[in-house]
Amino acid sequence: MVNQLEQQRQEAQNAANYWNSQIYTWGIVGWQRGRSGRQNPIYGTIYNPQAVAYRNEAQAAANMAAQYRDIAAQKAQELTAALQPQITALQQQVSGQQQQLQSLVQQQQTLQNQPQPAIAAP
Repeated sequence: MVNQLEQQRQEAQNAANYWNSQIYTWGIVGWQRGRSGRQNPIYGTIYNPQAVAYRNEAQAAANMAAQYRDIAAQKAQELTAALQPQITALQQQVSGQQQQLQSLVQQQQTLQNQPQPAIAAP
């Protein structure tokens, strides 16, 4: 969950960064008649107010995803802390059962390695 929220935040931040780069672009801002009578382009900075709106929207989404990510991380940490005593108890129980299993396997091997008594024919 935390990783998904971080991915969403990164995607929104990337979109905000892109739109921020599109607020001012370089392009033709006008035309000027040259000596020969031809129209020559005049280049300059073009302001794109729609890019500002898109940038602000994407940045707000990135900020919200970051808040949700932080809340999810905190809740996960709290849950882990609350469950830690149970986790520890279960780990100890599993360890004890593994030791018991190992002891039973050793007993079985010992029994299998003992010579079988001969059965007398009637």
